[in-house]
Amino acid sequence: MRHVLAFSAFLTFASAAGAFAQQTDGQPAAPGQMAAVTTPESSAPSDAAAELTPVQKTFAQCQACHTFEKGAKTLIGPNLHGVFGRRAASIEGYRYSVNMKQLGETGHVWSEDTLRPYLTNPRAIVPKTAMRFPGIPNEQVLNEFLPFLKEVTSAP
Repeated sequence: MRHVLAFSAFLTFASAAGAFAQQTDGQPAAPGQMAAVTTPESSAPSDAAAELTPVQKTFAQCQACHTFEKGAKTLIGPNLHGVFGRRAASIEGYRYSVNMKQLGETGHVWSEDTLRPYLTNPRAIVPKTAMRFPGIPNEQVLNEFLPFLKEVTSAP
């Protein structure tokens, strides 16, 4: 769990650093634009996102809408703590799409075997899902991501 919190802090810091950075010509970045970050030791721009592994980049996308800690509030998407072994669309009070509710009513339970096709192409499994995530088409990234997701969502 500490690595999740440290990674979240890193992403927050990287975003804040970019938002307050100056362009290399000394002018402030335009509103909504991220400027290149330079350090006194180097005049080359630093791109924190380029240093993330594919698994970390994928997890950062998940964090935009989901929480992972036990008891954490729901964001745009449901809290994913304990998702492995949980029936689809089963978090009380969360407004799931009709298709996701139908999937849950069939008794669909999330496991590595059922999450694999869903995370590869969510709309192939839940055609009218509200989730905007396009999927993880790279099998190697998915193979590394699923054990990571299981660890993160199982932490006490």
